[in-house]
Amino acid sequence: MKIFLPILAISLATVSCVTDSSSDEFEIPEIPNGADHDMSNDLIDGIYSIDQTSEGLKCEDIYLTQGGKKVDGHAVFGEQIRMNFTEIKGLEFPDGQCEVDMMFLFTTLDGDTLDYYPFGSIPPIIDSNKVQTHPELSTYCFVVSPTYSGSSYYFTSGLKDVTNGRIVYGKTKLTVAPNENIHIDADGLSCKEGFVYDPIDNFYVTNNVITKGRDYDFAILGVSGFTLKGDYANIGIKLKMNDLENQDPFDSGDLLLSNNGQVKFTDINELLSIDFQVAEEFNQNTIHVEIEVWDKNSDAKLSYWSDFIIAAS
Repeated sequence: MKIFLPILAISLATVSCVTDSSSDEFEIPEIPNGADHDMSNDLIDGIYSIDQTSEGLKCEDIYLTQGGKKVDGHAVFGEQIRMNFTEIKGLEFPDGQCEVDMMFLFTTLDGDTLDYYPFGSIPPIIDSNKVQTHPELSTYCFVVSPTYSGSSYYFTSGLKDVTNGRIVYGKTKLTVAPNENIHIDADGLSCKEGFVYDPIDNFYVTNNVITKGRDYDFAILGVSGFTLKGDYANIGIKLKMNDLENQDPFDSGDLLLSNNGQVKFTDINELLSIDFQVAEEFNQNTIHVEIEVWDKNSDAKLSYWSDFIIAAS
């Protein structure tokens, strides 16, 4: 009986926030803190404050949510966070419709830009009667590379009324935590982060629930520690899957036998990923998925794994 269906794809693409627009094409605006003060230790009832800077638009409140719940300035790598702007004043509604652009900016705490998506680079929010009667809008972004777990950043998001050019910004400190469902066992090799991505619905799996018959990317970022020959690494990689009782286990064996697994190191250093799928015939509630990576020029190796919960049919 076929239980597991592995699909190998070593991905060489980078992971970005919402769009592929390059920040190099835009001049990054100087966005001051609304109260003109150091935000590095701003905690109110255990929650990082969000400073508001108004350039024509004003809000009653700005707050972060994840999955519909308020968050305290912390997010798990891969989560989608929303910055919510309430009781917005200054919007215009020509022909009963409002068009609002949004922007995102992630910087280090020292102010160095990591990721920037300016107004006009992201599809606008278009709303009408609901915003007039209940003027609340939210922007959203995935917390992914080039931010990493174990570090804190400044996150700025803004709204701009396309009709009148009025703007409001919210800025807060955001601390990123690792996805504790993903385990990394390193022995000579290392990496910065692990994640699971659903390319069909364009979201990162942070609750560890997956669906049978669907492809997922199981990936690591920033893998290093290989003994290189010039610009090239010789890599071995395998996929292992089994239920928690270890019945009918699957082991792909080395998936990179050709040319002794030689790849350009820069192609795998940024992102290394294997696609996998749990077959419809699988009849357990949990499945162990593990990726083993090793250096064929040394004894260095690394494995990353998770015990996934299968969504109810």
